[in-house]
Amino acid sequence: MDNLSYCRQYIISDSRLEPLPGWCEVDIHGELFVIHHPDLDFSRVDSPKEEGGVVVLGYIIDPMTPNLTTLEIAERLARDSNTFDDLLSNIFGLSGRYVIIYWSEKEAKLVHDPCALRKAFYFFGDKNLFCASQPGLIKNFHHLDGSQDLDLVDFISSEKFLKNESFWVGDETVYHNVKQLMPNFYLDLRSKNVNRYWVNNPEKLGSLDEAVKEISTILKGSIDAASRQRLVMQSVTAGWDSRVLLAASKCVSKRILYFVNTMNVYKDNHMDIAVPKKMLGDMGLEVNIFREMPKLRDEFYEVMKMNVEGARKLPKTLAIQYYHDFHYGKLNINGNGSEIVRCYYGEKCAESSMISSSYVIKKAGLDQDSTYLHRKVEDWLADVRDLVEEQDLNVMDLFYWEQRMGNWGGMFMSEQDVAVEGFMPFNNRRLLVLALGLDDKYRVGPDHILHKKLIKEMWPELLEYPINPDTLKVKIRNLLVTGMPEGMKEVIKNILRS
Repeated sequence: MDNLSYCRQYIISDSRLEPLPGWCEVDIHGELFVIHHPDLDFSRVDSPKEEGGVVVLGYIIDPMTPNLTTLEIAERLARDSNTFDDLLSNIFGLSGRYVIIYWSEKEAKLVHDPCALRKAFYFFGDKNLFCASQPGLIKNFHHLDGSQDLDLVDFISSEKFLKNESFWVGDETVYHNVKQLMPNFYLDLRSKNVNRYWVNNPEKLGSLDEAVKEISTILKGSIDAASRQRLVMQSVTAGWDSRVLLAASKCVSKRILYFVNTMNVYKDNHMDIAVPKKMLGDMGLEVNIFREMPKLRDEFYEVMKMNVEGARKLPKTLAIQYYHDFHYGKLNINGNGSEIVRCYYGEKCAESSMISSSYVIKKAGLDQDSTYLHRKVEDWLADVRDLVEEQDLNVMDLFYWEQRMGNWGGMFMSEQDVAVEGFMPFNNRRLLVLALGLDDKYRVGPDHILHKKLIKEMWPELLEYPINPDTLKVKIRNLLVTGMPEGMKEVIKNILRS
């Protein structure tokens, strides 16, 4: 499994690096040196105007021009970006999973996709600069000391951390002075500074219906473009996020392998099996049910642990091995990131100036006893307060974008790299800014008005099938919030616990 070592990964330095076996090497005018795994998409375009250009590690999609390749988009970016600020404006409407290096006589900067799904970890030494897809890759070329932050060590050693699928908060890592580039930040490779940025939609849309049409166009164009670039597989469940993406794939459905992942747990009567099977069958489409997946092999998990710092052993880890064995190299579409759009943590219910670390940690279901979490969340709140007020954002939506997707979401994508390339159509800055500009009442559950309108716009027949139908236990729990006598509530609670 040597070819899977650091699969689809890269490292950048200001000094030449000895490539790993089979890896590719790139010299950017003697200033920066890049080596990358051969399965990682790579494009380089030198600017015709001066000694500058762009390097793209990963792939980019233009939903408005789905026939363009990453190289063609990179050529346009190099031609039309006279400054790094120009580049930030020019990637505003793009989808994909990428890191872009922009360089010119005046600037050398690095930025990644909106949700930081193509990871970038950096280390600024006294003599050297390193930026890589994983901190372990930096450790391959430079000695790293473990973190000296005892609060951090306590946090990642806690049972709550493991129960939350290693949901990290902040830009710290287990290594001293190695940090992660978070969403809505870019890296200045010359000054060795990290800077926050925000790009607004240049066109203000006045209504929900206008936003629905625009978001629908982005989602449909993104999936169309993805299906042109490589073989595509797409998970289907009974949930909202999956339904929206299924609707967005209507026009290219014949190019897509739709699948349901049982994780060797779900039975045929589970809603995430039964609903997709019925729905896709009625639409004349085949659904592939991944069941009886082979036991997780020790050697496969060892490669994952080497490739990804803190790689987890979860039911979905078994699915990653299955993707490797039967679908290696495909583009795997999932609905992550949609939670940002649909107010995952609920409507805005407090002014940002009144929100504390305890409020955020409780809303996110994290460990209230963690000193590290309180410190990092307080730091984050202090950093985003002006942005939240200026843009009138729901602070918990921004938390999901920057912390949940920037850490937990990106980690899952990195774990998948050993098997497939990941694609998240909601990972589009124009889409996210458009959606966050809408009133919370259109986005929040249980009605999910925006999601419902998106499905109606793209494939209305899909609304005829249940979305997250309640199980018997959920229906009974819902009754408990009504005026039922307390004694009866306790009886039913005891039944549910049994």
